[in-house]
Amino acid sequence: MNLLNRYRFRRLVDKSVRLGNRPMIMPIEELRLAVAFAELPCREEVVTNLIGELFDHQNMHVRRIAVIACRKSGAFGVPGLKEALTRKLADPEGWVRYDAAWAILEAKYDSSEIRACLAALADGISLPADRERVRRNLGDADLQAKVRARETLDALLAPRTILASLGISLETISERELALYPESTELVVAEIGENGREHLLVPAAAAAWGALRDTAKGDGVVIRIVSAFRSVERQAEIVRAKLARGQSLDEILRVSAPPGYSEHHSGRALDVTTDGARPLELEFEHTAAFQWLERNAGRFGFHMSYPRQNRYGYMYEPWHWCFRGEGSDHA
Repeated sequence: MNLLNRYRFRRLVDKSVRLGNRPMIMPIEELRLAVAFAELPCREEVVTNLIGELFDHQNMHVRRIAVIACRKSGAFGVPGLKEALTRKLADPEGWVRYDAAWAILEAKYDSSEIRACLAALADGISLPADRERVRRNLGDADLQAKVRARETLDALLAPRTILASLGISLETISERELALYPESTELVVAEIGENGREHLLVPAAAAAWGALRDTAKGDGVVIRIVSAFRSVERQAEIVRAKLARGQSLDEILRVSAPPGYSEHHSGRALDVTTDGARPLELEFEHTAAFQWLERNAGRFGFHMSYPRQNRYGYMYEPWHWCFRGEGSDHA
């Protein structure tokens, strides 16, 4: 971190402490400071400093800002962050525990210790019934933390139970380095298909998709969604149906992700098609729509997830694109 960024970091620390000492604080104020930390350059160094300086600060608002900032940064590979967030699941303050559980969910962290801490925090919580209690008690930090912990634990446990029922081994997941994708719960309608089907995405991806689609249309190119958000259970149904038709697991897992490990669960991925092309077929590669996406999709934050010879072992999918943020340059 250079001198200027160190100065910016110190100013944000000072602002956080001053905010934490005020008698009345609005949650949006904590969020703004957290986002300011997350948007500093050298995110990995910022997260490391947040862990070292603010995670155990005596003021709960300062701790909360630090935890939210780490989640907002997306720098989940920073050494020590997984362990630090696990410790925060036992923080004295409910809102800090809530944000730690949320960060663990987004980071897709998993370990026996995390599961034990989440189970202890979520003790006595039953979903979906307790979600209604949350809606009626939005200011109850302890209840919010318990429900968030249950949601996070369920997201970690459910895919493994389903995998076992389908005969998919954890060794297969590990060998192919597949990432766990918890189901998104914040979804909006991104597009309604000709058959009336609602295609759902997270708000940021939906907005970016709308801009991409309209820009392509202005260039004379039609691009439509075939599939967007898909639940873990729906992914399991797809695999079960293919098994029932006599396909082997090896065949299935070349074209379909194991339940829990599909980008579609995140609400950021979509399969697309265009006029004159059969959906989900390689012929899409030879369309004007695909050529347009290759040139322009990155400007809207979308990237093709599975090119030829991808490291995950999936077949080439020119129709599958995932939103990773506007201006991102992921392959």
